[in-house]
Amino acid sequence: MAFARDCGGIEFPLLSDFWPHGTACKAFGIFNEEGGFPFRSVFVLDRVGTVRWAYHAALDEMREVTQIIAALEVIQTAV
Repeated sequence: MAFARDCGGIEFPLLSDFWPHGTACKAFGIFNEEGGFPFRSVFVLDRVGTVRWAYHAALDEMREVTQIIAALEVIQTAV
């Protein structure tokens, strides 16, 4: 919810997956089995579930919200 708020009030479904759950993270290949946590990644999928944009940050790096918003805007105009 905080991420949606920080992105200007996103009003569509978001998925967050974390240990011990990890099912979605494992499916996207971003789950660190040794550490028991996901890598810091963001995926934007279109309406049919195709990954249209991905961003992978270092563990100590914040994900750049402006990049995510720009990717969403590009995808929205392409649909």
